[in-house]
Amino acid sequence: MDSSFQPLVYPYFQLLCISQVPNWLRTQKRLNTIVLKNVGISDTIPEWLWKLDFSWLDLSKNQLYGKLPNSLSFSPGAVVVDLSFNRLVGRFPLWFNVIELFLGNNLFSGPIPLNIGELSSLEILDISGNLLNGSIPSSISKLKDLNEIDLSNNHLSGKIPKNWNDLHHLDTIDLSKNKLSGGIPSSMCSISLFNLILGDNNLSGKLSQSLQNYTELHSLDLGNNRFSGEIPKWIGEKMSSLRQLRLRGNMLTGDIPEQLCGLSYLHILDLALNNLSGSIPQCLGNLTALHSVTLLNIESDDNIGGRGSYSGRMELVVKGQYMEFDSILPIVNLIDLSSNNIWGEIPEEITNLRPWVP
Repeated sequence: MDSSFQPLVYPYFQLLCISQVPNWLRTQKRLNTIVLKNVGISDTIPEWLWKLDFSWLDLSKNQLYGKLPNSLSFSPGAVVVDLSFNRLVGRFPLWFNVIELFLGNNLFSGPIPLNIGELSSLEILDISGNLLNGSIPSSISKLKDLNEIDLSNNHLSGKIPKNWNDLHHLDTIDLSKNKLSGGIPSSMCSISLFNLILGDNNLSGKLSQSLQNYTELHSLDLGNNRFSGEIPKWIGEKMSSLRQLRLRGNMLTGDIPEQLCGLSYLHILDLALNNLSGSIPQCLGNLTALHSVTLLNIESDDNIGGRGSYSGRMELVVKGQYMEFDSILPIVNLIDLSSNNIWGEIPEEITNLRPWVP
């Protein structure tokens, strides 16, 4: 045999419209990437599929139903599995050697396994938009390589775990739209985050001084909780990279700090539905990002490889209606100071701003 001969490898396989996972795939020994995304599959996932030696499996945005294997161990390496936006049910599975796991927007129920910390390869975990309940296991602190964790829009309760100190690679935490209570653990503020999304829970207390350690934070959402006290001046002094600040629906008091005017990247400021008083700082009209239009960098939905960084979601009130923004959030410009005890005239500098909502 010619020593220069190289075996044929199928790096990328995609079908346009099918009703089930093709049976002939089970005979393919060299498939490493399988993309059957949004192709109309309405079936269970065949057991033989889990025996294939793939590194990337994307079956998202179909109508897959049934349960997943409770425990799997894939071949060591960079394994990515995306089964989001389907109708899968059952308990959260423990799958080893997966680096990116997307199971969001399904019907998984029950508690998150206490030993989830054993999935030591995980870098991205998205199980948002399910029916998961119980508390967040403290063993999450063992996921040392974790970059993003999204547990939002479930029925999780109890307090946020305390041990976050060792998750040095973590840049995004989204625990919003659950039933979490208590405060924000100081250890959570010891890591360098880009996105801290804790809105729509039952969190309470004053905004901790330790939050000012988030000097690189882009998005801070603590809206619709029970936080009290004044808006800290250090938000404007320390969080110079902040793009989105949502504190609506709390019990915050005092004046709107003028230090917020120094946040040159801020394009969403939502302080509505609090007990804020005083006048509106004129300098809010100096928020540079609200004077500009940001071009949206839209990546193809069919990209192969890691799904990349957290896209972000935020619920805002526009013309009296609640609207959730996700992919276009970076280009939304908005100030909402409504339903407070603010008095006086609206500064002319504010009226010259050009808030934009599509």
